[in-house]
Formats: sequence, C-alpha cells, structure tokens
Amino acid sequence: MDTSKARQAGALKGWAGRILPGREKQTFAEAPDSTPAERPQVQAPPAPPPAPARIRKENYLGDTFVIRGELSGSQDVTIDSRVEGKIDLRNQVLRVGAKARIQADIKAANVIVAGSVVGDVVAQDKVEITPAGSVVGSIRSSRISIADGARLKGSVEMVKSAPAGPVSKAAAAKTAPAETKAPTIQRAKSPEPPPLPKPSP
Repeated sequence: MDTSKARQAGALKGWAGRILPGREKQTFAEAPDSTPAERPQVQAPPAPPPAPARIRKENYLGDTFVIRGELSGSQDVTIDSRVEGKIDLRNQVLRVGAKARIQADIKAANVIVAGSVVGDVVAQDKVEITPAGSVVGSIRSSRISIADGARLKGSVEMVKSAPAGPVSKAAAAKTAPAETKAPTIQRAKSPEPPPLPKPSP
C-alpha cells in the first residue's frame, strides 16, 4: 500500500511539473500585453476658456437722492433722482429715469430721456427722448430721436462730422510737391557781319 501511494504521489508531481511551467509561461507571455492597457493615457491639456465679455458698469441713483453741484464720472449712470447743477459724462451713457427731475446742463456720449430735463443737452452720438420724456432747452447732437408724445421746447442743432474744408495757401504750399523749373540757358549772340563798303561814285 505504501509503495502504491508513493507511486501515485510521484505520478501527480510529474503531471503537475508538466502543466505548471506551461501556465507560468502563458502568464508571463500575457503580462506584456496587459500592461499597456493599465498604463494611464496622456491627455492633451484642455483649451483655455474664452475670455468673458466686458460688461459696462452702470451706477444707479434712486429717487431718494438730491444732488446739487457737478456730477461727473467714467461709468454709465441711470438717474431717477433730483439733480441741480451740471452733469458731465462725456464718454458715457446717461439715462434719465421716469422719476428724474433734472435742472442741469448735460454733456454725455448718449442721453436717453424718460423723465424731465431743464437745461442744454450736448451728446457726442445720440439724444433719445422717450414718449414720457420732456426736455426744455437746446439739444446739440449728431443724431436725435423724438418719440410720439415726447415734449421738447427749445432749439435743436444737428452736428455732423465736418468735411475737409478748403486748404489755406500756406498749408497748400507745405503739402504741395515742390515744382522744379528748367534752368534758363542764355545763348550767346552771333557777331554781326561788318557793314558793306559803300560804292564809290
């Protein structure tokens, strides 16, 4: 019995020796194929987000404000309050709200009137008076829009870009190319022939 068990154990060891090396080789052979899948893939850096659009800042003055004096700034303004004096927003937009009561001269790039304005209005681009707006004073701008129902009492002056005017003589002399005159050549006069002798009588 012991010899038969020993023979069976030896046969099993031999069978395992023939099978296991093949499996080990198979696992070693499959290892290189599986490593690339396990490696992290290098991704391109994400594109930078687009720059946000520039938003124009705007200030709001409600109906609780009362301003006396000069109002100036470098941002768009919406006024629903009372202003007495002068408003200077040369490169900005001024919106006169429906509750605004303004007694001031106005200078701005664009003026939109929905309330009451008593004073001269000068705009670089456009003056717009809405149906509820009222202006008492002169308006000077390149574009003017007056809606039906709006009130305007005063003069209106349309300003356009001035065309190129006549050039002065001094400026024309500076800008005109210099004229070159051909040199005058003085030719020498040929000598006159001597007078013929008078025939003797």
